[in-house]
Amino acid sequence: MPASRPPDPHPGDPHHSHTLTAREAAARLGVKVETLYAYVSRGMLDRRVDLDGRTSLFAPEDVERLARRRRGGRREVGLEVVVDTGLTSIEDHRLHYRGLDAIELARTRSFEWVAEWLWTAEMGDQVEPWTPSVRSADLIAAEVAGLPSTATPGDRLRVAAAVAGATHSLRHDLRPDAVVRSGRRLLATMVDALPVLGAADVPALVVGSEVPRHDAIAVRLWPRLGPSPASTELVRTLNAALVLLADHELAASTLAARVAASTRADPYAVVGTGLGVLSGSLHGTASVPVHRLFHEVGQAGVAETEAIVAEHLRHANLVPGFGHHLYPGGDPRAAALLDLVRSAHAEPERMAVVDAVHEVMAADAPAEPNIDFGLAALAHVAGFRLGTGEAIFAVARSVGWIAHAIEEYAEAGNRYRARARYVGQRGRP
Repeated sequence: MPASRPPDPHPGDPHHSHTLTAREAAARLGVKVETLYAYVSRGMLDRRVDLDGRTSLFAPEDVERLARRRRGGRREVGLEVVVDTGLTSIEDHRLHYRGLDAIELARTRSFEWVAEWLWTAEMGDQVEPWTPSVRSADLIAAEVAGLPSTATPGDRLRVAAAVAGATHSLRHDLRPDAVVRSGRRLLATMVDALPVLGAADVPALVVGSEVPRHDAIAVRLWPRLGPSPASTELVRTLNAALVLLADHELAASTLAARVAASTRADPYAVVGTGLGVLSGSLHGTASVPVHRLFHEVGQAGVAETEAIVAEHLRHANLVPGFGHHLYPGGDPRAAALLDLVRSAHAEPERMAVVDAVHEVMAADAPAEPNIDFGLAALAHVAGFRLGTGEAIFAVARSVGWIAHAIEEYAEAGNRYRARARYVGQRGRP
């Protein structure tokens, strides 16, 4: 028999309850229950599970503290924006795309299938081929060729998105099916805009029960990430990384993309907006310093791992690739991706470098690896060039931005209007 809630010493007075149920806490905050759990996933509100193993309980003082912040009190964890969405949820430290476990999808579905699921909510057996823009190919090639040698993969993708949009005369058709067509075209165009660095002989993607695909994004992206030859297992792992990075609730780049979509910017401009935000060192390029750390350990030898990690701590006060505030118990995306990297049986010396860094951190640091560590591990073991983690992240997350744009186009336009609180001086100096 389920355990009952503790007796209330002040019956009838909601402000003196020992605990609140999810519905009671949501009502006190004036939000939906789904939004309440979003606060929990972001670390903004603590919850405990009742003895029945199912019921979520909340401390009234915690709920009241959050309510005061929402009424305009002092911000404790940054600006708070809550947007209702039917796309991605992070609950109980698990990631779901429209209710389906993202970890399971990464193991059993192609990136294209997951994209179509996020865009349309339809589970089709056949995934339509993604064809790049022929009209923009020469223009993009010329623009990318003119970039300096210091240009990053992200720079090339931003150029490709801008040119692809400018050459698509019907890009302002914002009906869902038209946006899906634009999304397929844009993703394929972005991948083809990256220079080929290795052999084009890449095995077809074989995943789950799907038909092997020679035109899969993972297959087309591989030779643009580095010169190393591909194996069936590594192509499958790259596909899994794309799936795991496709969306992550309302990250900074996704919020920016939704704001752009609310002004009725076209899908190409929406993705361009997301790419701009993603380029920051605290977002889509966070795997690059991890990859650089692996490279440094590989050059010096695993015996020097502890000393190299110590130097990173000394000069940066952190080791990149560890910890995530939404997953205090460990990022499940990283665990899944690391498992796939290990099972690919490629370059054991390179995998030893990844394991050495992981073991040094596990010995003394409480933080678990995050998705940036997993992405850098894939890049290192596969022999990708430094910086290509940004390209993988950008291509993957573009799917999420397009899905959020489709959702946002159905809302009232220009609905985002943040309020500024002036704190500067008044009057003439």
